Amino acid sequence: MKSSPAIPVTAATSSTSRLWPFAFAILWCVILGTLVFTSANPVVLNPTQIAAAQVIVQGEWVATRPPQLHVHKIWKGQLAAESLVIEGPIPVAPITGEVLIALSRIPGGDGASPSYQITQGGLENHPQHLPPGTPELGIMAEVLPLVYPATPESLTQLQQLLQTDAGTSEPGVPAAVP
Repeated sequence: MKSSPAIPVTAATSSTSRLWPFAFAILWCVILGTLVFTSANPVVLNPTQIAAAQVIVQGEWVATRPPQLHVHKIWKGQLAAESLVIEGPIPVAPITGEVLIALSRIPGGDGASPSYQITQGGLENHPQHLPPGTPELGIMAEVLPLVYPATPESLTQLQQLLQTDAGTSEPGVPAAVP
């Protein structure tokens, strides 16, 4: 009976065992990269800005000086024109594509066509731990004018915020538009 030569098992096993940490690290990076690209930086609408706005529109920027907004849909309030020139501070790099913009009328003007500016929102900051007997003082921080991309998620948030403003609590019930 002839025996086969012995194959050193330790050499093959040691090279394979060295690759496992690298394979695991690459797999971990792929998983983290997938999470970053699929769930990072969701759009969150500012409820204070939405509530304070007189008009909320969905539209698209037109490349003019000053930038104009071509209105596709009115979510809150009323407008007479399909295109608006936005006065006041505008985000440095307007979002391309469909946008949601909360607007406020600017008092004054020539009266022929009202002027609008992007409504500024705020963030409420309430102290967490106050000594007993201290009155609660809320601090409102101003936020620069925000323009939101009109994604399905942001439109859903807008509908929920408008329902809350209108006093309806049932999902799917349209808010009353003045």
